Amino acid sequence: MSYMAKLERFYNTITTHPFVKGLLFLTITVVFLLLLRQSTTNSVVNTCGETPKDSTTEISPPNDSSIETSSHDSSIENPSKDPYEEAIKHFSPFASEYSLPTCSSLPKNTHIKPKTFKADGPPGRELSIFYWRYLTYLTAKTTDWDKISQELCPYPPELVPFFKTLYNQFVASYTPKVYEWPVGYAPCLFWYSHKGDQRATCKNGQSYRVHSNYTLWRETDVIYMNYPFFFKEEKAPFFHTTHMPPRRSNQAWWMYFSDEGLEYYSFVGLDTLRNMFDLTMGAPGNIFDILKPTYPINDTSLFYDTHVKFGNKRDDVLFAWMAGNCKSANKREDYVLELMNYVTVHSYGDCLHNQDTPDEILKKYGLEKGKAPAYWADNMYEVKRDILSPYKFILAFENSNCEGYVTEKVYDALLVDAIPIYMGASDIDDYVPPGSVIKVTDYGSMRALIGHTKQIANNKTLYESYFAWKRDKTHKNFCKKCHPLNDSDICTFLERVEWV
Repeated sequence: MSYMAKLERFYNTITTHPFVKGLLFLTITVVFLLLLRQSTTNSVVNTCGETPKDSTTEISPPNDSSIETSSHDSSIENPSKDPYEEAIKHFSPFASEYSLPTCSSLPKNTHIKPKTFKADGPPGRELSIFYWRYLTYLTAKTTDWDKISQELCPYPPELVPFFKTLYNQFVASYTPKVYEWPVGYAPCLFWYSHKGDQRATCKNGQSYRVHSNYTLWRETDVIYMNYPFFFKEEKAPFFHTTHMPPRRSNQAWWMYFSDEGLEYYSFVGLDTLRNMFDLTMGAPGNIFDILKPTYPINDTSLFYDTHVKFGNKRDDVLFAWMAGNCKSANKREDYVLELMNYVTVHSYGDCLHNQDTPDEILKKYGLEKGKAPAYWADNMYEVKRDILSPYKFILAFENSNCEGYVTEKVYDALLVDAIPIYMGASDIDDYVPPGSVIKVTDYGSMRALIGHTKQIANNKTLYESYFAWKRDKTHKNFCKKCHPLNDSDICTFLERVEWV
């Protein structure tokens, strides 16, 4: 065969064979990306110490969303991002799973019928539930690890990796003088620091025992993880499996997510984590197997008993606000700051604070002057409601806009006959009385919202129409999803038992 014929045959091979063709394409792409990376690095190095001609930034007024920033600035704004690593992700079928989703883009449950968990019979026997909440009440920086390490208790070999992780992360880094615990032993404080050994019986007659005895871990029927926040990891898979126990075939896993919005802990809603559990509980119900409101209302009658007359409300100030988290995920503080350019807003919390708690309220509750009410532990809710009571409108802004994340903020307003101006969960109507709130998302602009609230503030009939729900003496229509569970959290889980 001639040289030209051989060359032609080789060319046909590399341009038609799928594997060779793909390999050639990948090689060319990688070379291109490496050159791109080098080019980007050089451009950053070359600009060190220089002042780019177009690096100025024009700051627009609060009601103008246009902010002009040069492209030169944006290229060095986040030098930690490697263009090569960012681009190469697109060659992986798992690329989307290497970025943490927002709460609105989490996968939803697709179960046709309610999930159950399996337990070995005989049916009705007492079930052993292990309370996996090892550091809830301990602060790594302030705990006297040297002292609590004097009393050690035994645990089985499967838990060695967990306790090694616990020691390295929470003990050694803060208290180097504490010797590493002997293999197979850990401070007994972990055995009895969380409620200890408790026994109870549910309404349906099912009995159970809750404990944190790592020595008896193998004999446990259920591992109950109701504080998953410790599992959080900044990089994929976004949760620490080493903070969890090893999975045994005779044990069911439960997870309960509460108190926080999924925007801050969206890893909890990932399929990769949820599928590790037999049952999950939390809000919203289309993410977790069992719906439990973030802020369940135990006694709806309280909302019908309050009567703050329209004439007793202030006319000089339109809105009141109280918040302690000033770096919220939904930037609520930015919205309030802009709102303050147009109307008076009294802010009593740490965020944009401009009003102190009235002296008569401090005296009533025996509180010190100068503390933000958002952080008072004793009588916090009563204090907040007394402060907010004189206002017609309360800014009930959640710290994130996550479905099902509805906190006390909206209820604080309703309890003092104020109209909540709501920002947060898209399904808020399921958690409040019909026609009781004004939603920020219903208005095309801030000016439109202000104009409507001023109209309501000056019209008693219109204002009181937002409390028409109070005429229902049966209280049946207060809400669709804000009610508590019929039994305790544990008993609600136990209703799903499937004996084998």
